[in-house]
Amino acid sequence: MEDFFLSIAAKIAEHAVLPILHHAQYLCCFHKFALNLQNVKEKLELTRSSLKERIREATNRTENVEPTVEKWLKDVEKVLDEVKLLEERVSNVNKSYFKRQCQYSLAKEIARKTAKMIQLDLNSKFEPFSTKSELPGVKYYSSKDFIMFKSTEASYNKLLEALKNKSSSMIGLVGLGGSGKTTLAKEVGKNAEEMKLFEKVVMATVSQPPNIRGIQDQIADQMTFELTEASDLGRAQRLSKRLRNNTTLLILDDVWEKLDFEALGIPFDENGKTCCILITTRSTEVCSSMQCQSIIELNLLSDEEAWTLFTRHANITDASSEGLKGVARKIINECKGLPIAIVTVGSTLKDKIIEDFELALSRLENSKPLDIPKGLRSPYVCLELSYNNLTNQLAQFLLLLCSMFPEDC
Repeated sequence: MEDFFLSIAAKIAEHAVLPILHHAQYLCCFHKFALNLQNVKEKLELTRSSLKERIREATNRTENVEPTVEKWLKDVEKVLDEVKLLEERVSNVNKSYFKRQCQYSLAKEIARKTAKMIQLDLNSKFEPFSTKSELPGVKYYSSKDFIMFKSTEASYNKLLEALKNKSSSMIGLVGLGGSGKTTLAKEVGKNAEEMKLFEKVVMATVSQPPNIRGIQDQIADQMTFELTEASDLGRAQRLSKRLRNNTTLLILDDVWEKLDFEALGIPFDENGKTCCILITTRSTEVCSSMQCQSIIELNLLSDEEAWTLFTRHANITDASSEGLKGVARKIINECKGLPIAIVTVGSTLKDKIIEDFELALSRLENSKPLDIPKGLRSPYVCLELSYNNLTNQLAQFLLLLCSMFPEDC
């Protein structure tokens, strides 16, 4: 019976005395609450500073910070602003006529803000903190140098039509060196992505001899993932798996020989359900060896198109003399309709006088590079002219040094 009454007494104490003590602490321990508020605030501010530094580092790596991190920062800024106002009220509480009542209500609010700051500090561990941002891919390339001539329009339309209809999973774009294959492929790729024909458009330079790992890294970079496998087979399998996740247009530029897609990790299926491949090459034989279902040729520029391109880069206008225009047309004839030759010579002669044009024409007509087939003379001769026209000897020396590196190095 005695135990029964003791149990009742304990319950009464629990429900009556403890709440009284709980509320009494707000009056008796006010200064302790205020000091704890300051300590917790300083700790949260240190955590905030550390997090802001991590955000700065992630931003410098061009990574995207997780939205939860941004939300945490906003919540912290909000609570710290509230605490600042609360601290002002604490400093003024002694001036109040109703000091004890003010301390009681303030202590309760301090406890709430302290608990909130402690919880925010505990919630400051984020995993992941940031993610790699997606690279722009083919959208990175500028269209400022692209001009839609009639000679390129037909090739452009055929390429886009093949991509729209999904009629070919392997497409070859063929043309002479310097005819503008790369520029056209970039433009088609950008439009294909804008039209949402593919979820991703990726471009990789192949060149010769093909560097398997280099090509894989170019593709992986633009698809925002890393190939961490040590073996060639593991890298190929990882890349193949990633390319199968989405519909991708893969542009392989400057292909000189048949590529081993299995070694590269490029999934190839004739239906083109996941990966459509567009190669640019100088050889129709390469297209045939790689089983291109569509082979599209890029024509050279017509005389009038060549004139338009040359005048744009040489800054020839209607106000230019007829004599200069006459020499310019003869120079264009030596460029054989190749955009790279026309742009190179035109840029070299920009804003020059007629004597410079005549000297350039003489050099083009009399230059006979050794061991270069007649059909390929034009770009080499024009590049030689550009080199000879460099007035700075150091610039010439640097160009020669650059020429010692392999193509597309």
